Amino acid sequence: MVVTLNDRRNPPAEQRGDAGFTLIELIVVLGILTAMIGLVLSHVPLQGGRMDLDAAAQEVAGSLRLARSQAIVTNRNVFWTAGAAGFGSEGNLPQRIKATVTIENAGAIVFAGDGSSSGGLVLVRLGDRNTGIDVDWLTGRVSISNH
Repeated sequence: MVVTLNDRRNPPAEQRGDAGFTLIELIVVLGILTAMIGLVLSHVPLQGGRMDLDAAAQEVAGSLRLARSQAIVTNRNVFWTAGAAGFGSEGNLPQRIKATVTIENAGAIVFAGDGSSSGGLVLVRLGDRNTGIDVDWLTGRVSISNH
């Protein structure tokens, strides 16, 4: 058998071993993947109400901890209030969030210079969900709990 130079450059298809995907096969696979991703994303909420409530509770707890720190640093009582105008400690601008913030059975939480507090429960409500923030009267410790 005589092999010419032209035969080496362009061998027959059965010898080339053409392996690969056609454009139509690639388009079909991409279409299936797109449909699957669309189905998954349509059933998963991008941002749930629970995450918004947790973020609001973290913000309120941070404000309470700041008020306690101010009381310890200045060695004087610091009042933390919550109402329609927002929440926060005296001397700071009231903060506002999407959630409703109320103090159970008290008008304010007072932090003393030694770190203790009047104690209480701060409720954070967002829609039909709520969570509580406990302020320990003896230590002034602020902790978030689900109610």
